[in-house]
Order: sequence, then C-alpha cells, then structure tokens
Amino acid sequence: MRATKSKSDYRSSRSVGGVRSTRSCVSMVPPGAEFDLESSTLQEQIRTIGAQTSFIEAVSRKRSANLLLAGSVSGLLGFLFAFVIGIIAEQTEGRADANGVPFKSGRGYFPATVSEMVHNPAKPEGKVFFAFCFVGAIMIFQSWYPMQLRNAYIGDDAQVCGISWVTARQFIPAPGMMMLSIITTVPAAKATITDDFCIMLHLVGAAMLFVGYFICEAHAIGWGPFNGCLEKGKLNDTEDSILRRKLCLTGIGFFYLIFLVIQVVLCTPLIDPKENDQWGHLAGHDDIQLLNTATWKVKWLKVVSYGSEVFCGLLLISSHLLVWHSCEERLYDLPESLAALHSRIINVETDDEEDDEDSIEDELTENTENANCGAVRWADADGPLQRQGPMYDVWGAVDAFSAPSPWLAGRLDCVTPLAAQCARIAPCARLCAGEARSS
Repeated sequence: MRATKSKSDYRSSRSVGGVRSTRSCVSMVPPGAEFDLESSTLQEQIRTIGAQTSFIEAVSRKRSANLLLAGSVSGLLGFLFAFVIGIIAEQTEGRADANGVPFKSGRGYFPATVSEMVHNPAKPEGKVFFAFCFVGAIMIFQSWYPMQLRNAYIGDDAQVCGISWVTARQFIPAPGMMMLSIITTVPAAKATITDDFCIMLHLVGAAMLFVGYFICEAHAIGWGPFNGCLEKGKLNDTEDSILRRKLCLTGIGFFYLIFLVIQVVLCTPLIDPKENDQWGHLAGHDDIQLLNTATWKVKWLKVVSYGSEVFCGLLLISSHLLVWHSCEERLYDLPESLAALHSRIINVETDDEEDDEDSIEDELTENTENANCGAVRWADADGPLQRQGPMYDVWGAVDAFSAPSPWLAGRLDCVTPLAAQCARIAPCARLCAGEARSS
C-alpha cells in the first residue's frame, strides 16, 4: 500500500526569481536500518513513532538527572571551597585591622554566617561561592527534576494555596539559591539603610532555599508531620532510599535549628557587649571598621553558628544527590546511534512570480494523490536533511486530515521528527479507512 501525501508533508520556499516552488518533507530513519516510510504499513509507522517518542522522553529525563547531579556537585563545591578559603583567610589575614595593626585580643575575626564570610565579591571566598552556587542553582533549575524524575514527582493534584507542590519545589528552592549567591550581605555593624534592603532580600533567598526545600521534600517523602499527606506508593522510590532521604532531612532541620538559636543568642543582651566584636571609626577610613575581635566564648559561638550553617547547606546538597542516586532515569540506556533525518524535495514548475500559494498547494496535493503522477518529481531520498531556502511555510494537521495546523508553522529545522511522522500517518489512515469501506 502506498500512502498518499498530505499538506503536512511539505514545506515551501519561493525562489528569488519566482520561477520554481520547492517542497520538502521530513522522514526519519531508525538507527541501523533504512526505513521506507512510503512502503511501510500503518502499524510499522506507529511502532516507529512510539520508539521515537520513548527516545525523546528518555533523553529528556536522563538530561534532567544529569543536570541535577552537575548542579548539586557545583553547589557542594561552592560551600566547601568558601569554607576552606574562609578558614585560611581568618588564620592569615584576619588578625589585624584595616591599617594592618594587630588586634589587642590577638585573635582573628571569624564571621557568624556563611553569608558574612562571602559577602565581598572582590575576595577569593566571595568569587568562589558566587560562581559555584549560582552555576549550581541554574543547573538544578534547568533540570526540572520535580517534574522529570519519578522519585520526585508526586503529581499536580497535591496543592498548597492553589499551587501544586511540584511547582513550588521547582520555583522556590533553586531561585532562592540564586538570590542567596547574588544578593550579598554585610556585617550588621557596617550596614546602612540601603544595605538593610540587601540583607532582607538575602534572608528571603535563604528562607526560600532552606525552608522551602525542607518543606517540599518533607511533604514528598512523608517526613514528620507530613506523614500520610500523600497516598502510599505515590512517590516512586524504594523504602531504603526514602529512609536515607528522611535522615538527611532530619539533619537539615537539626543544624538549621542550631543556627537560628545561636543567631538569636548573639543578637540578644545575653552577651556582654564588651565580649563581642568592637566596631567603630578607624583613622584613615571613613566607614565603620573592625577595631577589636570578640572573646573566645563569643568566638566559639560564632564558629558553631557558622559550622551549623555549612553542615545544613552540605546536607541540603546531599539531599539532592540522594534524589539523583535513587532515580531510575540516570540508568536509562540510550541507543548507541541516532536516527538519520532525510529530506525529499518536490519541484513544481511555476511561471508567475506572484502565483497564489493556495493554488500551488492544491495542485501539489492533487498531483501527489496519484502514484503515477508525472508532474511531481521526487529528488534523491538518500540526501541528508538540510535547509533548502531562507524560509519555509508548513501546513498540516495531526488531528485533522485537511485543516491547517498553526502550531506546526515554523522553520524546517524547528519541526520535530515526531510531528512530521504524525502528519504523514494521517493520509495513510484515511486511505486505510477508504479501502475498508469499499470492501
């Protein structure tokens, strides 16, 4: 059986001179075989499209898993490098004031938060943290893993405030990580009124990252008060993997709680101001500078606060790595070769430069319905798919045999093989239906 051509099989480009109208249609050859789409049966074409659909879906999901891994590793390196560089800077450069005079206490200055450690983008720790964390956040966001990985996707019926949980997981933690790395903060003693806005937005980004991810992950795996919120088996993950994810989430909550408690203690009158860091005006500088560092008691509180935030960040990134490790998508085995795309060109002679497109289209369709037509000449079918002109108009409909399909309109290299195959099956299905009625 020979399938007839529909309007969706063709693309048109009018030459500059207007004497020739060119139509080309796209076919897809499976790996390792020269597949003749015109002589194949409808069942073979359906199987081919099914294989192509599975391949596209597998590529998309495996890409999501790979981006999640790359983004998580980048964020992990950002926290680790910033921590190591910050410790080295405290031991080598943090024991003297802005004029190079050693502090009276003899101790180096240690920040209470990671944000304060990396607040200066001109210093090494600031540069490293911004680069790795921002790149990691972009990769995690672009992975769309809440909607691509089966061990993270819980459907869109589960909602909070009219927003599905998978949508919240996509658009809250990763953008919060971007805000955290881009909008830097400054020590509270040096902050101006305008700096307070940056501090506030920085805290919003931190809450989106830590609190937002914690709540979304807790709801997905049924941690603590979220146990029973989802139907059993809704999340496609093993019990061992869910247990590890719950332990990791418990660690995030534990260290983040320690961090918040110490921050409250450092901001309350429970600590004698004389034991805290001393800030004021320094000769030769207009802005506020550090005059002397805190006592050991306060410094250890700051070290514990800083360390708890670092461990919280590392566990959060580790939670992403656990999601990647337990997902089945990372183990997808893709074909070893890609399908070949071929182009076939129909040349129709025209005399008028301004001839009507509809008349050419009707003539082309009428001619292609006859297998012995001599007015339409097919070019070599073995040539590679390539652009035949500066612009193409695409006709066709997948769900209707003759109605135009606006969503297929575009350039030749923008039309997916799946859409082209679906469009070519339509006339074949119509021909099968006609033969059935006639018999």
